[in-house]
Amino acid sequence: MKINLYIERLLCFLLLSAVSGNFFSCTHDELFPGTDPDKTVTEGYMKIYLKVPVNAIPLRAISGAHESAIGNDGLYVMVFKVEADNSEVFDYIAPITERTGNNLTVKLVRSQDAVKYRIVIVANSAVPMPVSEGKTKEDVLKEIIFENHGKWNAASSDDFTPFPMWGEIDEPIEVKENTPEQTIRLLRAIARVDIGLNFEDTPETSESVLGLANFKLKSVRVYRTLDKGHMAPDKAVYSNGSVTAPTIPADATPNADTAPLVYELTTAADSYIREIYLPEANKGTDMDNAPCIVIGGYYGAGNTTDVSYYRIDFAVYDNDGKILNYLDILRNHRYRMNVKDVTGPGFTNPEDALNSIPSNIVTNVIPWDESILEMHVEGKYYFGIDRREVTLSHTAGSAGAITFETNLPAEDVAIQWENTSQAHFMADLDYNNKVINVTANNINDTQAYLEEYFSIQAGSFTIRVKVVQNFLRGNFYIDCNSVKVNGVYTDNLTLNAGHTITLTLVSADKSVFGYDYELSTNTVDGISFSGTGTITALRQQVTLQGAGTVNNQNPKALTISANNYDQTTCQTRIQPAFSAKNILCLGTVNNHGYYLEGGSSRGMMEAAANFGLLENSIVKVEEIYYTALSSSNTSTLTTAINAKPDIVVIGYNYTLDAGRAAILFQYLQDGGIVFAFIENDSPLNLFSLVFPGAGITYVLRNQGGAAYALADIDDPLTHGPFGDYRGKAWGEDYSATTTYAGIPADKVYAYTYANRVGATTSYTELTLFRHREYNLVFAGDGGFLANSGDIKGDRTNTNAYPFGVDESYNPVPNTGYGTGVYATTVYNSHIFGNFMAWAFEEAEYRGINTN
Repeated sequence: MKINLYIERLLCFLLLSAVSGNFFSCTHDELFPGTDPDKTVTEGYMKIYLKVPVNAIPLRAISGAHESAIGNDGLYVMVFKVEADNSEVFDYIAPITERTGNNLTVKLVRSQDAVKYRIVIVANSAVPMPVSEGKTKEDVLKEIIFENHGKWNAASSDDFTPFPMWGEIDEPIEVKENTPEQTIRLLRAIARVDIGLNFEDTPETSESVLGLANFKLKSVRVYRTLDKGHMAPDKAVYSNGSVTAPTIPADATPNADTAPLVYELTTAADSYIREIYLPEANKGTDMDNAPCIVIGGYYGAGNTTDVSYYRIDFAVYDNDGKILNYLDILRNHRYRMNVKDVTGPGFTNPEDALNSIPSNIVTNVIPWDESILEMHVEGKYYFGIDRREVTLSHTAGSAGAITFETNLPAEDVAIQWENTSQAHFMADLDYNNKVINVTANNINDTQAYLEEYFSIQAGSFTIRVKVVQNFLRGNFYIDCNSVKVNGVYTDNLTLNAGHTITLTLVSADKSVFGYDYELSTNTVDGISFSGTGTITALRQQVTLQGAGTVNNQNPKALTISANNYDQTTCQTRIQPAFSAKNILCLGTVNNHGYYLEGGSSRGMMEAAANFGLLENSIVKVEEIYYTALSSSNTSTLTTAINAKPDIVVIGYNYTLDAGRAAILFQYLQDGGIVFAFIENDSPLNLFSLVFPGAGITYVLRNQGGAAYALADIDDPLTHGPFGDYRGKAWGEDYSATTTYAGIPADKVYAYTYANRVGATTSYTELTLFRHREYNLVFAGDGGFLANSGDIKGDRTNTNAYPFGVDESYNPVPNTGYGTGVYATTVYNSHIFGNFMAWAFEEAEYRGINTN
């Protein structure tokens, strides 16, 4: 029978690089704060994977998933420091920074001077606070007590109390980079009791019953159980994931015989499963003090009124039904009380049944550890194991263990290798400790898994076990923050020596030196990268050479894989250069760069460091062609638009009469991109088309030198390759700003309103927005791109020419823009750089000329 009711915790450490100081794949907000680690010591993040196998058989009460549930409240990761005398003392509670399903990320302090720590997990219980630093682990855990007055709440899947659990790593560890995986098995601090009429013995139906023709179960009473328990067992009674004796608080009190735990079945049935959960208790010395249950039920065919009562002890019975010895009630155990037969009526009341020797009932009680996953039962004998597969590391001497439970004699349990000549592994059966220890004889440096099988012969049961040894992969990882793509990528380009990926490999220790690394990516759109070499340093920069021919200009998402031990990967992205683009520039004044007709704005666009095919170009584009019209009637504009420019930029002091607006609206519908920097009211003609029926009005606000701060919107126009300018301002050039009211909020991304930086007056009109359906960006200032004439670096005017560049046409802030309380720094050139980066991507993949 499969009993999937144990919990394993796989602890995979993802720790930060001491050199880079950067974290990766971690969330920094603490969801469940702990006691803050020493901030003078380097921190790391430990990822915990919760593996929770459960029995998913649907039942009227709670399921296996609920038995293994871990709530957010009462979940603690406690860290104990190993002192020089090998004592373990409390250091801190590690904050849990992220929890997604069965995954936790925990913040730890990296070991200094090779100090080791033991990680202890407490779940579904309160920890008395504060915990004194330096208190021994035994004293700390002894103080964590749960109480259970009355029946444990297991009424239904919607109404139950999660079970207290505890677990810790087997051996203390040094917290460092690439710490090997650890496993923590959590033990439930309570026991479960199931009662059934003639349980089936087959493994797959361990909770199914055949029933009895002459008896139905109607009630269960539990006597002499305790009202509290320790969260963790005493270390003297715990080993290999199991306990051998109960750990009981000194002030725990048993329930009086006059006040048992009473469970009444609404309808008489053949079983009572997953309803009774008890704290640990000592076995009794005789029937007057031993914990026991009394069941009530209807004896005799057709009887539905007269209840008979029978006592069942936590005990081992012989074949005649006599008690051989009493049993402790142990944590993380299940006690299956199997009523094999009822041969006559019982007592007429539960008190008489409690105080009398059981009669007219044939039972057996099988206790098994819930860490046992697979249980085989035949008659009164049983045998169970906690796993059918053992995985060992690549090193010689690496070991694993299989825990088993049985009441078979030792001489009836043996193991046999299927390949009797195999020399890879040893297996030792320790009957007294109920464990089979498996050890690897040699290092596995074959670059392939080694597998062998042995069989456990237990009485009539034969169980096949697989042993696997991992092969040696370098104990190193890729520093994902170090990944850098080199070279410029264009369509139909065959990669050459300049097309590489560089990254840093981080080794756990010098034992990896001399190991041959192998790095590679997947193939995307005709190209891939790979690199090989030998590890010679703890931090080593390596190069992956590109190969293949780019077959399109789409972005390429690459996954970098390595032959390291845990096979971790990193992701990177290649953005090929955009194909050549055509920009139509519309305005009426031929200076100051109002509409890219020249000046500093045009110089910024033509500087290859900003837009070009240099290795360091911020936006890589093959070529940009400009057509500037300083005046255009409807016919001239129609001809220019029919040439299908990729982007249209409009600046001072263009007028959108109805005819021009209609032409541009059709252009937008066809996928064109329009930047309209206009400070007159003519955009109303275009707005009537893109916002039909909206009733938009305009009003002039403020004056030259006004600044407007961008909203905190995670958007490519506010947060792009030229920087993150959320909360930063753009400046109005020279005159009042044209602002618009009535624009539907659900139709635009609103970047700025008419509220000037430094002013206390609040307005609701928009000054800068992007349409959600059409590629239209509007600003109510014709001089958004204005710089005084063709002078590079002129940023001296405080109420005009906000567009700032340096002598190389690189975008720079315009400081001290505005006067008095309104003075601030504006970033028109940077923001426009993000505008154009977005426009090139839109034009490439979703524009008017996109195939």
